[in-house]
Amino acid sequence: MRKDENMKKIIATAVIVVAIGVAPYITGKIVQQRIEHKVALLNAKLEPFSHQKETIKLEYNAGWFSSSAKTTIGKVVIDHTITHGPYCTFGIASINSKFELPKKADDVLNKLFDGKDPYTIITKVNFLNTTEFTVTSPNIGQKAIPDEPNGSITWEGLNYSALISKNTVYSSFSMPKLVLGEKGVFDFSIENIKSQGTADRLLDKDLNINLPEKFNINGSASIDKITLKDLKGGATELEINKASSQVASTKDNSYTSDLTIDNIKVTADKGSLSTGKINLNASSKDPLWVLRDNLVDANWSSLSTASINNIVVNVMQTKALLDFNYKQQITDNKTTIDYSELYGATNINLQIPNYENLANTAEFGYTINGLPKKELSTVVEGYINQFIVALNSINDSSNEAFNAYIQSSKALQKNSKLFAIATLQGTPSFTVDAKTTGDKGNASFDFKAALTKPDNSTSNIQALIMQAQSRTSTSLSVSIAEPLIDAAAKTKGMLDDDLLQFKQNLIDRLHFINNNGNYTLNIEFKDGMFYVNGQLDPDFLQNYSRNFR
Repeated sequence: MRKDENMKKIIATAVIVVAIGVAPYITGKIVQQRIEHKVALLNAKLEPFSHQKETIKLEYNAGWFSSSAKTTIGKVVIDHTITHGPYCTFGIASINSKFELPKKADDVLNKLFDGKDPYTIITKVNFLNTTEFTVTSPNIGQKAIPDEPNGSITWEGLNYSALISKNTVYSSFSMPKLVLGEKGVFDFSIENIKSQGTADRLLDKDLNINLPEKFNINGSASIDKITLKDLKGGATELEINKASSQVASTKDNSYTSDLTIDNIKVTADKGSLSTGKINLNASSKDPLWVLRDNLVDANWSSLSTASINNIVVNVMQTKALLDFNYKQQITDNKTTIDYSELYGATNINLQIPNYENLANTAEFGYTINGLPKKELSTVVEGYINQFIVALNSINDSSNEAFNAYIQSSKALQKNSKLFAIATLQGTPSFTVDAKTTGDKGNASFDFKAALTKPDNSTSNIQALIMQAQSRTSTSLSVSIAEPLIDAAAKTKGMLDDDLLQFKQNLIDRLHFINNNGNYTLNIEFKDGMFYVNGQLDPDFLQNYSRNFR
């Protein structure tokens, strides 16, 4: 009985020993197949751009307990030492990667890091279908740069890690401090970079872009301070303080991003610029719509806003103070697209010799409504395709590349014409608005143009243009306070008599109305007729053309 038990123990021990001995070979073959497969996939994806079958060249030397490999991309060579499982702790393999550097660069790094590895790049392939990727670099403090007597570097290390699973990617990064300088020439520093985030995988196992209807992403990043000083001649300095950003996906399939900067300062020998808080915010239904194959099915809706407080600009004898704001919006109506932009400035204070501040606020905006989405999508896709073809042609001077570019250009022209036809067949509208307010009074400019009803009677672009007159409605409204006109004329050095003549010309030649010190003009075009200040004016074009001769 005891003999049988001893035999079972011997057999079990032998099986374990054999398994331990064979396991590295098996895991080595698995990781070799994976690496060769990924490189082949990458080369297949890159071939249309590089026109080479092997953009990435791979040399693989398989061993029992470990293997070595070398990848070459152009002049960049990376050596890989691969430890097979289970000798790499728990997992299929651990890959240590090193760049082959020129001897001079290698010697400099060796001196700076006192013979220690300046960085480590480790890729660990786990059994649970996950991959861990880490990059680390040690803290060396402040050092003189070898062979550069006036150069110095401060480096407090770096840590990056990523965990890639079947469906998601988690990553984190930190770099406490980097300072580069050359005595009397420049100083550059960046302090405390941090980031972390989680996102769905953008590429599947076959390196195809994977864009599910809902793509989850959440992340944040921050930088405490960036400074750049040019110490030659007139000193120039740039300083950016406390920049932070966030990006997140929400339950209603929207995506938001925010960027905040506490302040920016720029100083030079001939001027300076400084700001207070800077905020950039954006929300979108699908921020990756440009990567989709069919833009018609994507939701283009988005909203972006920006604000910059306490802007101060000093240039020579001029000083400007203001707050700035911006808004951009795209509205997707399923079959049409609306687009608008609005620029605004408040708390304006211009301090210029012999100049009286004319505006405390200013605003300019425009809107385009009713653009046909289907045809617009085709035009955008055409521009993307032409950009890709142009990139492919940079390193390819063959007739085939040239012909491909010509064909893409012709297709883009054709699609642009179809877009113009669809726009003229619909009911698009265009508006421009501008206004200022100030102590001397206000001024405004409003222009609107629209096609009031659709026309599907023809697809001939010339005929549509000719027939558009009966469908067109436009209006122009201008309003200027008389004290503002007087102040502007004074700033320009206009004499009193010339100012009186100018204002009289506004009334006589341009048909402005002086309503208690407010000069206004309203022009409308509808049903093929012009109306000036509410009155029908059949001779409008002849009168205005004569007045402007």
